[in-house]
Amino acid sequence: MCDPDFFFPNKDWNPATEEETLAAPPYAAYMGAKTLAEKAVWKFADEHKHVDITVCKSFRAVPPHHSFTDTSIFTQ
Repeated sequence: MCDPDFFFPNKDWNPATEEETLAAPPYAAYMGAKTLAEKAVWKFADEHKHVDITVCKSFRAVPPHHSFTDTSIFTQ
């Protein structure tokens, strides 16, 4: 069960770099791209304090588009 009061600190970011994301298979590239995009938004927000930013933290907003069946890749 999720703890609604739990907060993920900055140390919990996906550690993938841009280079790793570009070289990764599609499922991992998607996860890396989501992280890199969100970090870019927060950097933009820090540099443009007059702009309001909203980020929707959604694990999945659409049906999955993948063909893998081994979910152990998410625990590596």
